[in-house]
Formats: sequence, structure tokens, C-alpha cells
Amino acid sequence: MRNKMRPDGTRASLWTAPLIAAVWPIAALGQTTQDIRIVTYNTQGDVSSPSPAGVLPQLATTIEGIGQEKYVGDNILQLPDIIALQETTSNTVTVSPLATDLNNYYGSSIFNYSSYQATTSDGITEGGGPNALIYNQKTLNLMASVGVGTPDSGGNGEFRQVVRYEFQPLVDTGTSNGVFYVYDSHYKSGAASTKDDGSTDGALRNGEAQIIRNDEAANLPATAAVLYVGDYNLDGSSEAMYQTLTAANSPSGVNQGQAFDPLNPSDNYNETWEYNSTYKGIMTEKDTDLEYRDDLQTMTGNVFTDSPGTLDYIANSLHAFGNNGNTAEGGSVNSTSNTALNDIIGNGPLTPSEVYAAMNPNTGSDHLPVVADYSITNGPFTLTWNNAGGSGDGVTWDTTNQNWNTGSIVTTYSDNDNVIFNDSNNGHYAVTLNTTVQPGSVVINNSSGNYTIGGAGGIAGTGSLTKSGSGSATLSTVNSYSGGTNVTAGTLIIGTNGALPSNQAVAITGGTLQLAPNTGGETISSLSITGGGALDLTNNQIILGYTGSSAAADATILGYLTSGRNGGTWNGTTGIMTSGSTGSGIDPGYALGWADGAEGVVAGLTSGQIEVRYTLLGDALLNGSVTGNDFTILIGNLGKSFLPNGNPVGWDDGDFEYTGSVTGNDFTDLVGNLGKTANLGDIQLPSSVYAAVDAYAAANGITLTGEDSVPEPGAAILLLPAGVLFLSRQRRFDPRRV
Repeated sequence: MRNKMRPDGTRASLWTAPLIAAVWPIAALGQTTQDIRIVTYNTQGDVSSPSPAGVLPQLATTIEGIGQEKYVGDNILQLPDIIALQETTSNTVTVSPLATDLNNYYGSSIFNYSSYQATTSDGITEGGGPNALIYNQKTLNLMASVGVGTPDSGGNGEFRQVVRYEFQPLVDTGTSNGVFYVYDSHYKSGAASTKDDGSTDGALRNGEAQIIRNDEAANLPATAAVLYVGDYNLDGSSEAMYQTLTAANSPSGVNQGQAFDPLNPSDNYNETWEYNSTYKGIMTEKDTDLEYRDDLQTMTGNVFTDSPGTLDYIANSLHAFGNNGNTAEGGSVNSTSNTALNDIIGNGPLTPSEVYAAMNPNTGSDHLPVVADYSITNGPFTLTWNNAGGSGDGVTWDTTNQNWNTGSIVTTYSDNDNVIFNDSNNGHYAVTLNTTVQPGSVVINNSSGNYTIGGAGGIAGTGSLTKSGSGSATLSTVNSYSGGTNVTAGTLIIGTNGALPSNQAVAITGGTLQLAPNTGGETISSLSITGGGALDLTNNQIILGYTGSSAAADATILGYLTSGRNGGTWNGTTGIMTSGSTGSGIDPGYALGWADGAEGVVAGLTSGQIEVRYTLLGDALLNGSVTGNDFTILIGNLGKSFLPNGNPVGWDDGDFEYTGSVTGNDFTDLVGNLGKTANLGDIQLPSSVYAAVDAYAAANGITLTGEDSVPEPGAAILLLPAGVLFLSRQRRFDPRRV
């Protein structure tokens, strides 16, 4: 309740408060937007004698009417989610019964209230009752209720304890998404120049504003989404308390927490709102004698301008409930000519006339509620790695470190968020993942530095991983994400076995996917290579799944293999290639061999799978060694281009040179590695194997030597039993060396 005298003299100059249009966030795939209706309501008025024995009977009716309003400013029909109260008697006398009334009207267990009991310095009468709060527990989680400061009346300007409430939408529970804060205040009443408790009322109000701003700066994150609501009791924007709230810095000098007033977004500090008919549409006291704009909702800039990931103010939604400007200054809203509540249309049976009747100082309140609608996007969000303003360590990817941002908002990661690793990372290219995360997608888009992602954890979920940008990224966690791996530029290095998820798709449209040396083998569901992309196996193996005909799959894989070849070596620019075991090039005597499980030659390789392996020339069985079994396969197909079933010969048939037929060169490739393992170790073969090789070579005029040099191919044309001509070349071979 105000304690003001109506002033004499001229009125303030006219001013029309502009409204800024809000920019609605564009939701990413899977995002949902939740509307949140917030009310601030000075409920009791000056009921000083006798002291009230219970909640005033028409307070609930007014609030129920708010839940039935489809407000014309934003066309939203919404139950209240937060009802910030001032001038209560106590939680027991006022707040709990009011919550019960609302639940009886709307349905049981919808509304709850904060159990925190705020304090006052001047008792509960004459407008001195404590601040309190009711909330919709079906939509919001009340995480904390904190008393701010100790009321000391004229000593510090705080007469009724400010309370800071922390909320989170229920859909975000368990994450750090969507958290916002509400400061509920009831400032000292009286004209700014009126003296009370040894100071002017305006100065006392400013003292409370300073307490609020300093508390926000000291206790909340730099980018916290904050609402400052309550009974401001101010004369206009010229007051010091209003300017303290809307200043860029807190009184303690911290650049955060600045409040924005949707009805004065340009911070015009020369406006007088009391007794001014220009502002009759925003006056909230008295409901039967409109005189003052006492009750406000202001907010931090990230709420006002709809920064991604925060509570967002919905433009044009802030209004004095029951007052749309057609009630004259000094008039009563409880009038048949008032059209402000014609938008009460749903969620209950109340009529506008019933709500108007509740708006009176005798059975309800002498204030009008101030209502505003907000929205919040409930994940997933698009996060970028490591913002300089965060409190994270710049290294750890988990759900607690603030190593991420959404635009300008520092935040933590939550599962289903879409994450981006780029060069705007404060130089932090080393990422440690010691837990399992399930992002919606992972994009590594780097050019200036090279990323490493390692640790005991892994990337899971249904999302994909994409490597773009010219830099490299090494993935050394064991992962199970199912959305596929895409390489469009740069190099993605699979740093450990299992980093490439098992039986998932791989698409390379540019750049290189490389299996780091000695990481073993990977199994993927499909492989697509286009646009000059390359799969570099180095000295590893990979098993590729396919559907459809084996002939088509063989042709595709053979095309990938031969497109990466330049004669007998790999050019390293496209297709499936190898940079060898040392990373400097393919080693002599080695190649990429391949086999289709449909032919039943390679043990353990099933139909519908193709294996490509860095191995010894002559290793037809792809088992890492060259033995008599490989020799038998080659001899059985020597001189052939097609198998009896009509399929072309392949590596597992003895075509080690990729010529489309099995020739003497393939024979000498095999002989040069006979009795060897892939790591160049020796194995003991039966003497019968060497005897068979010697006999075959002698019968066909092939010279086998133990010399270190490898002469050029011989010129002799040999006639095989099958009548097929082939060109042999001498290779060093000494069967006795084992």
C-alpha cells in the first residue's frame, strides 16, 4: 500500500513507452519450447486492524482469473507458473491456504509454495508482511529459496526481506539447462522525497536495490537469467533505485545483472509514472483508484533479448492484469465499461465480471497483479567448446565443467546437446572424456590447431560425428554412437581400437579417415568414399558390411582400392589407401589385400562382409602370414581371370597385383614372402611346401635366388600346362634360410 499524498502542480511531459519485438529462438531438432507465466502480486493491502486471521477471500479468485486469460498481447493461455507475493502474513496464514485454494480450483497437487519464511523489520501490518512465493510444481522445480540480507529498516533500506528463488523446468531436471532466478522484493513505500526512518523513502528504496544487485553479482553466474519482481513503490524512472537496478554494473563494480524494463527499454530516466494519465494502462494501484505504477517485472538482458538457452521474455506480454488503459487515471477497474478481461476464455468457469468484483481492497487486494509470459527452450542446445568466461578447466568434457557456450552464454554440457569443437576455444585443443556422453551430434571443425579427444569415457547415443576443417583430430576414446561417422575435410585419426563405433556407417566426402598405426582392426556397417576422400588403413585392417549382390560390393571396394593406387604404390589422395606401418609410405613386400566373405575363403569372414587388410604380398587368406595354403590357392588359379562361378579373381584368389588375373608376378610376390609373418617374423613351414615351390619353379623355368637384389623380370615366356602365357620375374628366395 502506498503512503503518498496526491501532489499539486503540473503533470509530467507525455511519453509513450515503446516495446521491443522479441526474437524467438529457432529450435534445433528435438527441442521443445515451454511457456512460463509469471505473476507478481501485492496481496494483502493495509489490513491493519484487526490483524488478519486468514487469507483474504478474493485473492484466489483474482489469481484463478489469470490462469483463464488468453492474453491478447501474445495469445497465450497459461496457468500461472510462478506467483511472487508481497504483504503476506506468513506462509501458514496466507500462502499455504492460497495454494490450497488454487489446487481446489485447478486440480490437486498442481501448486506448491516455498517453505522459506521470510522476515520483516516492522511486523506484518501496515504493509509490512513478508514476501513469499507459490509455484506450479507440474512445470517447475524450485531448487533453492535464499533470504537476501537482514531487514534493518532505515539502517539499510530493507524493510521486508528480499528472497532469491532458483528455478528449473522439470524437463531439464538433472542437467544445468534452463536455470533462472527470481528476486521477490517489496521496497519502502512513500514519495521519493518523503523522510522516514531518518532518510528519504527514495534513498531507502535505493538501499534495497543495492543489496539486490550486489547479491546477484556475488552469488550468481555472470550470465545468469534473472527476474527482479515485486512492489517497487517508485515514483518513476528518475528514482535512484530504478537507476541502480538498470545500471550496467552493480554497486560493487561487477559488470553483470543489469535489469531491463520492457516498458522502458531505452532507460529513459526522466519519467514520472504516478498520477500521469499517459501511463494509465500500466498503473497497478489502487484497483479502485488507479494512481501508481508500483508493481514491476524487470529482467537481465539475456532474458529480455532472448539469448539462446535462457528464459526468454515474450514481447508485448507484460501487463497489469485487469487494466488495458481504458480505465481513467483515478478510476476503478471494477466497472462494466472495463474491457481488459474480455480475454478470460478458458481453463475455468470464471467470468470477467466475477474477477473484476474480486479486485477491491476489502476482500481482495488494493493492487493489480502484473503478469508476463516467458518461454524457455528445453534442449537440446548447440554448444561450442570452451568459452573464456566459464569456470571450467578447459580440458574436461562432462556435465559439470563450464567448458561450453551457447552464443554468449557460458554453460555446461547435457546429453542430447549438439556440440561443436572449433578454433574459438582459447587454445584448448586437448579434450579429456572420462565419462560416457550422449550428444545429439558432434562436429569437429578446426583449421588452426589439432584436436585430441581421449580418456576412459566414450561417445554414445544416437548422434553422429563429423570432421570438417583442414586440421586433424585424433579420437582415442572407445565409442558407440550410432549416427555414423562423416569426414568432409582434414584428417580424422582413429587413435585406438574401438574409437570408430562397431558396425556403424562411415561416409568420407573429402579429407582422410586414418586408422592410426598398430590400432588393429575396425568393423563398420557401410563405407562411402566420394569427392577425393580417402580411408588410410596404415598397417591395420577393416571389415566392411554390405547389402545386395556381392559382385556389386566387390566392384565398389575394388574401385576404392585401385583409385588409390599409382602403379604398385598408393598415391594417398583418394579411395582406400595406406601410408604404411611407419607413416612414411608403403613398405616393400606389403600391400592392401581384400576378400569377400561370400567366397568362403577367409576364415571368420561371413557373407555380406568384405575385409581389407594391410598385409604381406602373397597372404591370400588374410591371416597375417604366407604359407603353403596361400601357395595352393595361387597355383589353383594361376592363369585365370575368372573363377568357375563366373566371378572375377581377386586378392583371395591370388591376384596380388590388382591386374584382374593371376600371373607369374603374383607367384613371385608370394614366393618372396613365403614363411613370413606380417611383422617379418619367420615361421617353420613343412619341407614339403618348399619342395613343391622348388619343383613348380623348376618345371616352369623360374629362377629363385637368395641374393639381396631383385633383378628385373626375366624375358622368358613359359608355357603352363593350361596353355596360359605369363611373365615371370626373379625374386630373392632362399627356402633354406628358415
